[in-house]
Amino acid sequence: MKLPPPETAVEGVYAMRTAAADGEYHGTLVLQGNGVGTIFVSEVLPVLDKEGWNFNIYYVASAELYNLLTPERREAIFPERLTVDSMGITDFTLPTLFRWVRSNEGRLAACTPSAAALPRQRDGGQGAGGGGHSRRGQLAAIRDFGRYTADRIRRKGHGRPA
Repeated sequence: MKLPPPETAVEGVYAMRTAAADGEYHGTLVLQGNGVGTIFVSEVLPVLDKEGWNFNIYYVASAELYNLLTPERREAIFPERLTVDSMGITDFTLPTLFRWVRSNEGRLAACTPSAAALPRQRDGGQGAGGGGHSRRGQLAAIRDFGRYTADRIRRKGHGRPA
C-alpha cells in the first residue's frame, strides 16, 4: 500500500491517493480524524484496493494549517470541483465536513460519531456494525457512495471532475 510521506501533513490537507484516469470513477473520500483514519488505512483501504474501487482519497490533518495557505495552493491541493463528488468519514460532527463535502448525497453518506444530524447519515456509534468508526460501517458507506457516484455519472453522462 502506497501512502504519501508524513511531511505532506504540514499543509493541513493531503491526497493519500488520486483516482486513476482510466477505469470507472467512484468519487472522492475525505477522512478527518485519527480514529477513522487509522481504521481506514489499516482495515478498509486494503479491501477497497482488492475490490478495484477508484477513489480520490484525502486526509484532513489540520484545517487551520490549510487555511494559512494561499487560495491558489489550497486549490492545487484539494480542487473545489472534487467537493461535489465527495463523501466524508470523520471523528467529529457533520458540519466539520461541509467545506470538503458539498453535495446533499455526499453529506447523507457521511460517517460521523452521531446519526442525529440527518436521518440517512451513518451512525458512528454502536449502531448496526459500529457505523462509520468500524471497518464494516466505513466499507458499507463507501461502497454505497461509490456505486451511487458511478451510476449518476453513467446516467447523466457527466464526466468525472478533471
